[in-house]
Amino acid sequence: MESPETLTPGHRVSIALDTGAMCVAEVLARQGDELSLNVLDEAPGALVPGATLTLMRPTQDGLAQWQAKVTRLVGSEAGLRLDGEAHLLQRRAHPRVPASIPVRCRIAKHPGATCTGRAVNLSPGGARVAIDRRVEVGDRVGLDFDGAGAELHLDGRVVMAIPDGQDSVWSVSVAFEAPRPQVAATLAELLAGLATG
Repeated sequence: MESPETLTPGHRVSIALDTGAMCVAEVLARQGDELSLNVLDEAPGALVPGATLTLMRPTQDGLAQWQAKVTRLVGSEAGLRLDGEAHLLQRRAHPRVPASIPVRCRIAKHPGATCTGRAVNLSPGGARVAIDRRVEVGDRVGLDFDGAGAELHLDGRVVMAIPDGQDSVWSVSVAFEAPRPQVAATLAELLAGLATG
């Protein structure tokens, strides 16, 4: 189970409605099971009092998920009531190692388009990167790590993407596809170097 601190003021969350619509919000306040959110995207039409939804937020151990009901909606401010404790939607197979490595991100659905940023953490199975372009959950991406000591290119899928405090920065979690043995060895060397400081 996740601790309540994973939904505190200032945290960004993804909202998935039963209709399939999604948006991003920031937690304004929390008292017990009651939340107040500022909806940062245009609120989907299905975001109305009484609607059920799922909140998602990446945590150190994986993707935390809460069920909730909309209690009020005034402008961009939504009131929610959480329905029970958080559940870990996915558990990481490998612990992530803190990092600060320049990264270039190639987005498969936009051939030739790239964006830049930094790897925030890294593991054999994935990474969290802060990039300067919005991507969507499910997008296939290629990550080119600069300054990693060796050429390192990894492909994967976006499993979480939320704004990261600044309008132009997105916090993106990527699950890697199985890399070739040589690439896996280079990644293992990089992780060993990061872990030892």
